[in-house]
Amino acid sequence: MLQYLPTELIISIATYSTPETKSTIAQTCQTCYRAVLPLLWNYLPLKTVENLHDVVDRLHRNDWVSFATKFVHDIALTSQLTHQYTLEDLQGLLGIIDTGYAYLREENRNESMSLLSSSPSSLCSSTSNTFATFISNLMLYFPHSSTISLDYYLVSPYLTADTTTNITSFKGEIDLVHYRPGQTKCLHQLLISFPELTKLVIRSLSSPSFKLLLQSKPTLETLTIHWKYSPDSDYVESLSQMAADTGEWECKILVALSNSPGIRFSCKTK
Repeated sequence: MLQYLPTELIISIATYSTPETKSTIAQTCQTCYRAVLPLLWNYLPLKTVENLHDVVDRLHRNDWVSFATKFVHDIALTSQLTHQYTLEDLQGLLGIIDTGYAYLREENRNESMSLLSSSPSSLCSSTSNTFATFISNLMLYFPHSSTISLDYYLVSPYLTADTTTNITSFKGEIDLVHYRPGQTKCLHQLLISFPELTKLVIRSLSSPSFKLLLQSKPTLETLTIHWKYSPDSDYVESLSQMAADTGEWECKILVALSNSPGIRFSCKTK
């Protein structure tokens, strides 16, 4: 019966179905298969950086490369085994909530680290070759990707010295989860592979040094920061004022949803 339905209706049904149901619908008939195929390949989950090699190998063995290249748009490097609780988490649970001012001071101390005043080669040489290869292969096999979610716990071990990086033409959104404030240098090393990045989302315990991000990523249209523990109102107001002082950015306080309050900076000129 499904084959007699309009393609748009089949896609609508599959969109709100589980991955298992999507697969079942795709096996019903050729019409359903063609309609559901883009949805089946839209999202690619990875558990480790090395896992990409296994995925690519499987694509080649099953002659699925053309499907993946065409239809994969969202990629997520995450793991259920990621360590969730650290000293900062325990401090938060015990009521020792960071106000955020420590990181505001860090911005002033490290302002000289801005990528605007640093040579690209010096920063490129700080990014792990393994991570660079990972990013390069992502763009090679999935050139239509629009969103890449990265778990900072999983990628930070690869951000080491004395190696090279690969510059990509990726213009979509990077969603970085489990970022730890105070690691601004590693954050820049990670982002150096995405000079044309337009949207950046950072999910962190408290605010990272955002001023350097605004300075060093001129192509950014929006920068969104979600905190696990919301800083006090004075700190948020300080961030708002800092954005206003640039003359190019405006900010909006995000309503706390699912215990994830945040702030979004939008570039006025884009």
